Amino acid sequence: MTLKAAPTKKTYLKSSEVARLFNVNHSTVFLWVKKGKLKAKKTLGGQFRFLKSDIEQFLQEKSDKNYEEKRSEKRYKAQFFVVLKLNCQRKTYYNPATVTDISSHGIGLNMESDRGLVQELHNGEISNVTIMSYNNTLFKSKTRGTIKHIHFNNEHSISLGVALN
Repeated sequence: MTLKAAPTKKTYLKSSEVARLFNVNHSTVFLWVKKGKLKAKKTLGGQFRFLKSDIEQFLQEKSDKNYEEKRSEKRYKAQFFVVLKLNCQRKTYYNPATVTDISSHGIGLNMESDRGLVQELHNGEISNVTIMSYNNTLFKSKTRGTIKHIHFNNEHSISLGVALN
């Protein structure tokens, strides 16, 4: 007699999978968690996991309300390079980054970084950022903002949601 393993259904989704389903930036998914619109479980590594049934229900609610028409602020996709100045008590970091989207309230950024900066962002030691122009004219010189959302894509890649001051 041979035993076959029962096929397993994936019951949890990653935040990147949820973002793809809703066609939003993953920082929006974290905002929904923070506002209580989505329930999430945290893994031991600090990553969010979402019950597939909760996401299906939320997706249905959003499609019922014609969510895209009701979105309060327009977001624009972008791809250009800036330099971030991140101040910590012990050190000031200058890091290249890519602006990925822009709205009237803030911007989404992706950046590669070393473990020291990743750790300080994870610990909440850095909350303010200065965005400096890098061969483009979007920012006249320097723009300051407050980090509102942080997503650790992997050990060296971080996405930030920054509210402009």
